Amino acid sequence: MGLAETILAADQAKSIKVAVPEWNCDVWIRTLPLGELQSWELACLRSKGEGVDDYRTTYLSKCLVDADGKPIFTSEQLKKVSGTVGARLFKVAQAHNDLDEKEIEEIGKN
Repeated sequence: MGLAETILAADQAKSIKVAVPEWNCDVWIRTLPLGELQSWELACLRSKGEGVDDYRTTYLSKCLVDADGKPIFTSEQLKKVSGTVGARLFKVAQAHNDLDEKEIEEIGKN
């Protein structure tokens, strides 16, 4: 097996457990595969000028999973979640997926 195959065969989808006291439960934030991350960024960049209202909820809908790795919320459902909790989880997901604040600001600009 070559190096590329070895790397691709490794379990790269690490998730971190995050306590959400407001919900009385834990959630997991998964590492997005590069292709999925790029698709999200590209969709946001294509929407520039039109506004990107739901870039945070779309991103979180891809990252927030249960203990089995299954998505918890849709983007639409996340729009109903507390802004305080959503913002906190977004920051954790951002750090876990190595997105820096400058990138997020650029993507989120109208």
